[in-house]
Amino acid sequence: MLPRVGDGEVLSILSTGGSLSGQTSVSNSSNVAQINVDLTEAGEGRTRSIDEIIEEVRVELSTIPGPEEVLYRKATNGPPTAAPITFTLSGDEYGQLAGASDAITEFMRTRSGVFNIEDDFEAGNPELRVKV
Repeated sequence: MLPRVGDGEVLSILSTGGSLSGQTSVSNSSNVAQINVDLTEAGEGRTRSIDEIIEEVRVELSTIPGPEEVLYRKATNGPPTAAPITFTLSGDEYGQLAGASDAITEFMRTRSGVFNIEDDFEAGNPELRVKV
C-alpha cells in the first residue's frame, strides 16, 4: 500500500499494532493490528469507488501468509451501526449453536457480494442467571 501514497487516490496510511478499533468497540490484544487508509474524495483525484479499491487490495493481500483473518471496512460517519447482515443465535445446547453458526457462515461465504464474515462468539465460563 505504501507505494500508493500520493498516487491521486491514497492520502495517507496509518498502521496500529496491538489495538483494533471496530465500528462499536476497541480491542487491545497482542495478536491484532489495523491499517487505516485515507483516500482522496471522489472527483478530487480518486476516480474509482471505495469498493473497487478494496477489492483490488483484497486480491493483492490475499497471498500474504500468516493472518487468521483479514477484514476490510469502509469508514462510516455518524453513530456506530451494525453490519448490514447480522444473525443472532441463542439456545441451551452449545454444540447445536456452533453447528448452526458454522452452517450459516459457510452458506454466506457462497453468496456474491458478502464478505467480512465474522463470528463474535467468545468462549467463557458457563453462566447461571438468577432473577429475584
